[in-house]
Amino acid sequence: MSTSIQNLQDITSFLARHTDYERQQGGRTRDIFDLERMNEVLNRLARPELAYHTAHIAGTKGKGSTARFLASALQSQGLKVGLFTSPHLERLTQRIEINGSEISEKALVQAFREVVEALEREHGGAPDVTFFELLTLAAMVAFAQAEIDVAVFEVGLGGRLDSTNVISPLVSVITEIGIDHTQQLGSNIDEIAREKAGIIKPGIPVVCAASNPEAQKIVAL
Repeated sequence: MSTSIQNLQDITSFLARHTDYERQQGGRTRDIFDLERMNEVLNRLARPELAYHTAHIAGTKGKGSTARFLASALQSQGLKVGLFTSPHLERLTQRIEINGSEISEKALVQAFREVVEALEREHGGAPDVTFFELLTLAAMVAFAQAEIDVAVFEVGLGGRLDSTNVISPLVSVITEIGIDHTQQLGSNIDEIAREKAGIIKPGIPVVCAASNPEAQKIVAL
């Protein structure tokens, strides 16, 4: 039986069946992080993230504000800009913005329908997809549907294995790096910096604002 997505409540109910690592609750899911599943689903969706340019932002501190500043600067140049950030304060729609306004419920429903249909065509609901992966996929689809010029993606956690790291951005930005999320990212600056630097791709310019010399050394490798 296919999942019906008609409104925001349907989206919330669907997401509740998938593990939310932001709150450590939800249904059973895979324990190993990788980008293979994201790429499989994006292929199923005909790679919506390739329909527009992207910028990618990671870091321990300041990545959210940096993402918003960059999105605003791009919009001031007459571009139609998408912004994906996390977590949300009150509503799911706050995570996805287009030209400074949070996505409408109608547009989010339309994007989620496309994602869910792709999942169910292939794996009967794909129970191993996480809460954050689903929202990332929905954002990528929503931006393509809105025909934006460029999207700014804030990393959810880390960088190397974050679901946003499937994009090929025009620029990768790494803000300040500090000790945080040690269980997932590592117990010292060196290990954490390596995870953040995982968004760096060959031939893609990098802007680094990390002040810690150890972190700078890792990013420069």
